[in-house]
Amino acid sequence: DAGIVVQAYLRDAEAQAAAELLKSVVGVSRIVTVAEVEQVTELLAVSADGKTILGPVRDALSVGDFGVEEIFVERGRLEDVFRQLTIGNPNQGGQARA
Repeated sequence: DAGIVVQAYLRDAEAQAAAELLKSVVGVSRIVTVAEVEQVTELLAVSADGKTILGPVRDALSVGDFGVEEIFVERGRLEDVFRQLTIGNPNQGGQARA
């Protein structure tokens, strides 16, 4: 298990400030910016110890009055995200790996 990942979608104009704030939340080990599409940025807040961080992340974003479009918890997605960011999609180019 890659731990707990909280995925949040925020307006682009607020995403950088929200990411900086979330770095200070107890239990968060790192923040990853995954995508910026149609003026919305997807941020991943990664749990330091595998425990849920949804409450503290939601509270921090609420106190900061950020325009959160959506927020939820995903388990086990972090490894896939980092693999895609570092080596790309291994299935590109027409051949699938077995």
